[in-house]
Amino acid sequence: MLDIEAVSVARMGGLPDREGYQADFLGAKTIVPLPVVNAKSTVLMFRDGSGRASSELKYTNFSVVMSKKRRLCIYSACNVDGSSIPARAPVRTPWKFDPRIAVQQQIGEEVYGQRKKGSYFFARGHMTRRVDAAWGSSEQAKLGNKDSMFVPNACPQDQSFNGGLWKGLEDKILAEAVADGDKISVLTGPVFNSRDPVFNGVAIPLWYWKLVAWRSGRSLKAVAYMQSQKDFMTANGFVPSVIGLTGVEGQAVRIAALSTMTNLDFGPLVSADILSKSRANVVDVYSPGFFVQHILLA
Repeated sequence: MLDIEAVSVARMGGLPDREGYQADFLGAKTIVPLPVVNAKSTVLMFRDGSGRASSELKYTNFSVVMSKKRRLCIYSACNVDGSSIPARAPVRTPWKFDPRIAVQQQIGEEVYGQRKKGSYFFARGHMTRRVDAAWGSSEQAKLGNKDSMFVPNACPQDQSFNGGLWKGLEDKILAEAVADGDKISVLTGPVFNSRDPVFNGVAIPLWYWKLVAWRSGRSLKAVAYMQSQKDFMTANGFVPSVIGLTGVEGQAVRIAALSTMTNLDFGPLVSADILSKSRANVVDVYSPGFFVQHILLA
């Protein structure tokens, strides 16, 4: 069942003091900076707690950068400490608008709701997952869990995709990090296309990407994935007006190619990509054993 809860505006509280994503989380010599949005005019700017212009909405253990036009996040970047994930995730809290930016700059209930006969709605798909942000001390984990429920951290996803193919990838990444007590940095976002289908006035991304960075010895390593919800949307009753990108569903993609598709500069992650020497942009290596064979042993 999809959520149909009304969204209210959160109190400012301690939001201005959140530390957000840490670029040096993996170590001083394995810096993973936030991606740079090449089209700077598309980024939503706001005034932070000190009155300075900023594009980074800082939360507990993660940060979000928003699109001004699309009213969705361009990306969400999270640090995950696999050794500090609680055995049981904190209880889910209600979705909230972030008071640091205008409600009109966030998508509340336009496309989200419960699917009924003859109707179609989307789930609020976390970009940084609750369980990924909910780590650290008891208080830190509770704040990470609560912060993950701010609207800027959500994008519209068909529930079959959100709770199936996409969730499977997310579960695999976190399970491997927890099993070895590893620290990883996870970047996630939609692929915006000017021809994305429009639903109730909101352009719906057909494709989502996820990039994982970790330290192997003294070296920085990274890998990226792209998955499509197009087929799920079609099967469940919403037919997109256009067909999006092709050939990358459920597969690993070179970070250099991802950079071109998203118009994001991933900095050192391009050369850290374990697939950087591949001649193909999309590598047919996405399988249950890929993460273990090509990442943890890399």
